[in-house]
Amino acid sequence: MSFQVASKDDLVALVNAKNSTTFTVADFDYSNPRVVAGSWQEELTDKNTAVRLLASEASAYQGNVVVLYDRLSLNALANISGWRVAADEPATTHDLIDAISIYTGIRFAPEDIEDVAITLDENGAGTAVISASPNSLGWIGNVNLPVVKGGALLDEQVTQPMLQGLNYPSASDADTYAEIYTYGYDFTTYTDQLIDLVEGTELVADDLTMVRDMLAAVDISSGKTLWNTDPESTEWSLAGAQIVKNGLNSASLPTNPNYKYVLGLQLRADLTIPKGTLYLHYNDPFDPNDF
Repeated sequence: MSFQVASKDDLVALVNAKNSTTFTVADFDYSNPRVVAGSWQEELTDKNTAVRLLASEASAYQGNVVVLYDRLSLNALANISGWRVAADEPATTHDLIDAISIYTGIRFAPEDIEDVAITLDENGAGTAVISASPNSLGWIGNVNLPVVKGGALLDEQVTQPMLQGLNYPSASDADTYAEIYTYGYDFTTYTDQLIDLVEGTELVADDLTMVRDMLAAVDISSGKTLWNTDPESTEWSLAGAQIVKNGLNSASLPTNPNYKYVLGLQLRADLTIPKGTLYLHYNDPFDPNDF
């Protein structure tokens, strides 16, 4: 029999293969399997199971027949590479049937395995003992199955698929977004200078000139030569910019998560290019002794 086919399907396929028949699962009613050890009705056999197949009411056949075959040993599954599953808070072994199918391709029916409680630790991990039901047509024995937390189905977790629109920057579509403009720029070279700028203050004097020079050095786009400190200019000017953020980056900001720190500069409201909040991203300086 095969690991990855349901027990009844596999049994009927085995009968068809040996007899050149075309039976279907629905053609039979199935007795409980009997354990066979060495002989059956005084005849030697190397098979481990006997089952009686009875013609069902819906079948075109009549009568019954006893079939000898080998049920698979659950113990052998422990030799499969990656024999483990991720499951979302399973309470019993039957809760693992779908996860086992997804992660291994092995198709257990509820009647194949005993339904017993699972004990997991606070992280949702543990070991489940999968034991064959005495009346399983396909399996005998038992096996330990490592379980880790995970495997929750998205269609069960996302119950509200109709969402509001994404939270884009507030500037109009015709404008250059300050939030996006510096998203990919790395200002780590200037960490020592940037970290000292005080949140909640205006960018002025030497600090204003310093940040302009940083932008001119790092920028490789349209504003590279245009950054200025002119309070009368309505394009690319840092004059009047407010330091609204300086410190640890946050998932709540429209910033690049690859950086540890961020400096947020709220540009003047009358600025037309760029508009919004300019974010300068930076990390801790490289330390060759830190490993």
